[in-house]
Amino acid sequence: MLPTHMRTLILIGILIFTSKLQGQSGPSFVTNNNQFSYHNNSENVKNEIDLPEEQEEVLSELEIMILREIGKAMSFEERKSTIFSLISEAKTYIGTPYVYGGTTRNGIDCSAFMQSVYSSNEITLPRVSRNQALLGEEVKRRDIEPGDMLFFSNSPRSNISHVGMVVEVTEDDIMFIHAGSSTGVTISPLSMTYWSKRYRFAKRVFGPDYQDQLVKNN
Repeated sequence: MLPTHMRTLILIGILIFTSKLQGQSGPSFVTNNNQFSYHNNSENVKNEIDLPEEQEEVLSELEIMILREIGKAMSFEERKSTIFSLISEAKTYIGTPYVYGGTTRNGIDCSAFMQSVYSSNEITLPRVSRNQALLGEEVKRRDIEPGDMLFFSNSPRSNISHVGMVVEVTEDDIMFIHAGSSTGVTISPLSMTYWSKRYRFAKRVFGPDYQDQLVKNN
């Protein structure tokens, strides 16, 4: 039988050889403050892994009632100002890396990103996207406006597991800001295949009556 140190050297050699065969393809994981950050070496978002499932968060009936009232008491000017402020704050995060469970500018996930942006405007959101989806009123895709929240899941039957916020609506597309697992905080078009097939619905947090007056954010 080979000595222990010889077996160790052989095992290391096999691992090095295998990694060279694999090259740079596929995702890799690095740790940051004991949290996992996803990095996809391909720039094509179509190769991104499935949306990660989020941790459990149970809300009381009272908390859900409060969530559904957010924004309803605002005047038109307050709503418009808040939406512009949210979009401006969100854009300051562009380039922040994605970290599953992360909550800071050093690394953040999609729902914590929305939670942080809203917190800057003294609005408290739940921690996970499927509970954030309880906010506001659902709007049809053709009626989506800047400030609306978009929700995604891996399949129509799976839980909501991703969220973003609309920053611009053009004749051809809907642009939303979000923390993607392979991109970090970025602005993406809803027409992109990866996102369009995972898109489930949009929610308007600040009421339906401002949409005809709101000047779109550019």
